[in-house]
Amino acid sequence: MKRKTLFAEVKAEAALDVLAGRKTTMRLAEKHGVHPATISRWKAKAWKAMVDVFRAGPSPAHSGPALEDQGKVGSGLSYVPNTPPGKRGDHTSRDAEELAESICQAAGAIHEINNSLGIVLCYAQLLLKEIPTGDPIAQDVAVIEKHARNCKRIATELQACAKKTKA
Repeated sequence: MKRKTLFAEVKAEAALDVLAGRKTTMRLAEKHGVHPATISRWKAKAWKAMVDVFRAGPSPAHSGPALEDQGKVGSGLSYVPNTPPGKRGDHTSRDAEELAESICQAAGAIHEINNSLGIVLCYAQLLLKEIPTGDPIAQDVAVIEKHARNCKRIATELQACAKKTKA
C-alpha cells in the first residue's frame, strides 16, 4: 500500500481541530485516510510547537517580529534574526518532540497488541468451555489464558502510562 503524503497545512488544521475539540481523532483519521495514531502524533507536535512559541519569548531562539515592553505597540517592535526550529543551539525542543512522537507510536502499537491479546483470550476461553476438564490440552489452554490475561493487564497499564505521559 502506498504511503499517503499530506501537506503541512492539512496536518496543522487537523491537529488544531482535535486540540479545539471541533472534531474527533477517529473522524479526522477517516477523513484523511490515516491511522488515528497519526492524528495523535500531529496533535502532539502541534501542542509542543505552540508551547515552544510561548516558552521561547523574544530571544535569538525566537524568529520574526517580537514585541517588547509587555505587548505595548509602537516603538517597542523589534526584529530578531530568523532561526529555523530545531537549530536553537540546544536539543530540548527536538528531544521533547521525538519523545512525544515515540510515545504516540508506542501507544498505537500497544493498542494493537492489546486487541490481539483480547482475541487470543477469547479463543482460549471458548476452548476451555469445549474441552473436558481432565484433558491435558485443557491445562495447556489454561496456561495460554493465564499468560494472555497477564499480557493484556501489562498492555493496559502501558497504555495508561502513555496517556499520562502525553498529557
